Amino acid sequence: MHGFFQGCPAIDNIIANFSPDVIALQEHWLTPSDFNKFDDRFPDYFTFGSSAMSNTVETGILRGRPFGGTIIMVNNRLKKHTTNIASSERYGAIKIGDCVIVNVYLPCSGTENIMLIIDDVFTDCISWCERFPDCNYVMAGDFNADLQQSWLASKLIDSFISQHGLHRSDLLFNKSDNITYDNLALKHSSTIDYIVSSSKDIFLNFAVLDPDINFFRPCRVLISACSHVVSDASATSDVTVFRWDHADLSSYYEYTGAWLQPVLARLNYFSDEVDRPNSQTSCVNDFVNDVYVKIVNVLLNAANLYVPRRKKNYYKFWWDEEMKLLKEESIESNKLWRDAGKPRKGPIFDRRQKCRSRYRKRLRDHSDDNLMVYTNALHESLLQKNGPTFWKCWRSKF
Repeated sequence: MHGFFQGCPAIDNIIANFSPDVIALQEHWLTPSDFNKFDDRFPDYFTFGSSAMSNTVETGILRGRPFGGTIIMVNNRLKKHTTNIASSERYGAIKIGDCVIVNVYLPCSGTENIMLIIDDVFTDCISWCERFPDCNYVMAGDFNADLQQSWLASKLIDSFISQHGLHRSDLLFNKSDNITYDNLALKHSSTIDYIVSSSKDIFLNFAVLDPDINFFRPCRVLISACSHVVSDASATSDVTVFRWDHADLSSYYEYTGAWLQPVLARLNYFSDEVDRPNSQTSCVNDFVNDVYVKIVNVLLNAANLYVPRRKKNYYKFWWDEEMKLLKEESIESNKLWRDAGKPRKGPIFDRRQKCRSRYRKRLRDHSDDNLMVYTNALHESLLQKNGPTFWKCWRSKF
């Protein structure tokens, strides 16, 4: 994440586009007392994680920049099937159905005793996984080492993967050359994020994503789709609705147009048959019911694909036309920069940085305004001893 607030915009984008069941994150930089930020920001997910700053907080006043931390976000509909196994500064492990998922954050080069840390982390992770012999297990995260190189840490990690018969998802899908780390300032890029598993059969797809709204560079997002591990996961009791104002209407139109054509053809054929002399109409009711079901299924499938389902108040109430324009400008400038070959300087690069900076600043301002608006409202209603107004404002926020 490269910090909680820098990572959130890209996570919002991923949730909106993919609705993943599990998200493994590293470097949230939060202290233990700030973990509620994840619950407040992502109400459709619950979290398991650890802070790397616990010892620092306990020893006295915080100094220097924040660092480290791992966390796993799990969709609420899998809550009753999820068990927390272990959580530490460098890794976290959970069990969902018949799958153990481990989130790993290994030290970067230059860290003191780096080889010992890597060996300890992998040894602990495997020992936890082996406690569930009937389960597949997946290890994902920031390995901080390019396994294609001959660095000592890379050799150690590679030998660990080989010894335990693990399968790299990037090799299974022939995408080992995809870059997952790109530092513009240092002009350095490499592949340091991986997903490995005990069984290659559970991987359905693999992709390295680089969202245009991605403020936690140099890190990128790495996603691998696994087979469903829980067959009876029930939906949450929270009511969600289709948000047509955020739908991809053009794709919805094309999808329904294509899939309703066979229904229309069948309807025309049946209509011609009914109009003929001596035709039997006893099956009309069955035919109408069948066509009705097919039409409803097409519309529902299209809506599930192209119309987001969200709980009430999911989208930010302070989002306005200005924010929309700044976001679009940031995305367009980033696409232009990519098409130009990702230059490190020049007018295209400068415009991209300027657009991103303006959008980020406005996001921070709106976040501060949101806090101040309801804080001032509560304060004023207390000063005026206006009980109904105070509790109305309180209930709207809490």
